[in-house]
Amino acid sequence: MRKIALLLCSTVLLAGVAAYAWWTTQRPVAHYLSDLRIQLLVNQGSAGAAGNLLGLQPRMAPADYQDARRLQMKFEAYLRQARAQGLLGPRTIVVLPEHIGTWLWLSGEKDEVYQADHLSAASGWLTLSNPLPFLRAWVGGHGHNRFSEAQLRMKAARMADDYQRVFGGLARQFGITLIAGSIVLPEPSLREGRLVVGDGPLYNVAVTFGSDGRPLAEPLRQHQVRFRRFLSAGPAPAVQVLQTPAGAVGVAVGEDAWALPAQAELHAGGARVLAVPAFMARRVGKPAPSVSLAPLTDVAPAGMVVYLHGRFWSHLGFGEGYTWQAGQRLQAPLQGRTAGDAAGMFNLWL
Repeated sequence: MRKIALLLCSTVLLAGVAAYAWWTTQRPVAHYLSDLRIQLLVNQGSAGAAGNLLGLQPRMAPADYQDARRLQMKFEAYLRQARAQGLLGPRTIVVLPEHIGTWLWLSGEKDEVYQADHLSAASGWLTLSNPLPFLRAWVGGHGHNRFSEAQLRMKAARMADDYQRVFGGLARQFGITLIAGSIVLPEPSLREGRLVVGDGPLYNVAVTFGSDGRPLAEPLRQHQVRFRRFLSAGPAPAVQVLQTPAGAVGVAVGEDAWALPAQAELHAGGARVLAVPAFMARRVGKPAPSVSLAPLTDVAPAGMVVYLHGRFWSHLGFGEGYTWQAGQRLQAPLQGRTAGDAAGMFNLWL
């Protein structure tokens, strides 16, 4: 009798393990209608031969990242609308927000992840459906918050490939220079023109792609990071001055743009334009935190700040982008809409 009970328990256990293993392999792609509309919110200066800085402030949702091709199609739609309005050319520099690539850790997940009500629930489903990759990443972690770190680390190689394929491909397809916001990766670097990852700490990095789809420089590592629980700070001054068809363009991620050493580096590099991918988030139902960052109008002759908008479960991306030139700053008027309510474009003629 004892042997029969043991056999039954073993059979049930093996069946449960087999069912769980099968469940983790199921990745149905659900139908999802993304909002592809985008408005021109700011158009500063006059069109000319010097080129333009075009910021895209998208409105994103977790399901936009279910498949990298879906993400690419959304930005293709945005850029086609920009081209139809005469805003794209060989000297166009397109700027995307901070962390636009970080959410690629959601790619290829189960529907339960995208349909969750809270970030904690989505995080739990993601871990349950990737047990072995998560365990390997957790064992190889470096930070104090290994759970959050492992979720980013376990998909890092695929995230880096998708990031370059999507945003490098868009730069090549539309013949533009594209500052592709940022993405969190472990010890990222370039190897023969490809973005690759290592086994070291996690960094929030920005990559700029030329019109041939290849990176123009090594990944720029953010220095003043917000999520210090699992992100490491890059070296200061965290800024790049890149030679583009529109001239010398400075790139700084988030609050690095307000750091005095970074601003000194911009001046030393002769940057005529500053592009700042930025990110702020708040919980749904909570007031936005007060932000006391001074305008960047004196840092470079011209420039732009763009933020990531959208709802990610119980959190909202917010912040209002703006452009400036010759000391004059332009910000999108709300005109009856709520801050962060619509995808928008910010155009600055150089």
